[in-house]
Amino acid sequence: FSESVATLESIVNGHIRSDPTVKEVDFNIVVTSVKDFVVPARLKVEKTREPPCGMDGECRKCPSFMEKKCMGCPVTGQYQGSFY
Repeated sequence: FSESVATLESIVNGHIRSDPTVKEVDFNIVVTSVKDFVVPARLKVEKTREPPCGMDGECRKCPSFMEKKCMGCPVTGQYQGSFY
């Protein structure tokens, strides 16, 4: 799940394709579905300084965050998106 295609692309490129153990990445984007598609959101309640994505440092210093490709993470207090 992501807020936009740019955010999804940032996640895939920055955290999956960049992993040296990953040999190939292939995914499809679902624009609309035949049935209602509900994904339960499990939000981590405790605040943390380190983003769970593994970014070393604050979200604010991440190029993807600065270019608004990644919205940041709510647990760091640096999320710049909006919840539904």
